[in-house]
Amino acid sequence: MEYIGHFLIIVGLVVIFLTLIGFEKHKDFSKRILISSLTETTAFTLIITGIIMLDPFKLSNLKLVLVLIVNLVLSPVIANILINNYGGRR
Repeated sequence: MEYIGHFLIIVGLVVIFLTLIGFEKHKDFSKRILISSLTETTAFTLIITGIIMLDPFKLSNLKLVLVLIVNLVLSPVIANILINNYGGRR
């Protein structure tokens, strides 16, 4: 389980690094919001799941699962609000 946890954390960090490189390609604000929202959801999920896998029988992992669920629900909603507010100012 520990190896899986380390692997997931490393993959999450690689996703973040590749997104930083991809930000240079896209200059449009709405595309950057989309990219950052997808990356935040994916990388955060991988990293938190990796942390949970490092020691799966801790009680504090329930808090991490709750934070993960809140992030999975709110991240796309916040990105949508940002895009809609930006679109109205053009």
